[in-house]
Amino acid sequence: MFGEEVQPDIDILKIADGLKPGYFTKGVLCEGCGLVAVIKEEDLSIKVGLLPDDLEQDGLNIIPYEDFLKMPNKF
Repeated sequence: MFGEEVQPDIDILKIADGLKPGYFTKGVLCEGCGLVAVIKEEDLSIKVGLLPDDLEQDGLNIIPYEDFLKMPNKF
């Protein structure tokens, strides 16, 4: 998503490293990509919670971290 030359302001892996399995963050916000949560599953996989494209839709879109990295920039 960012490439080698640009470092993200929010270090998802660093945040996930500090989480216990089965927990997620509260208070992460990236207005540019819609990131609002970092999740560490019980199996230690990392997922992210994104705001839905349609803000009238309830809930988050939860996707694997690897898929998040492949997403095109929204800005």
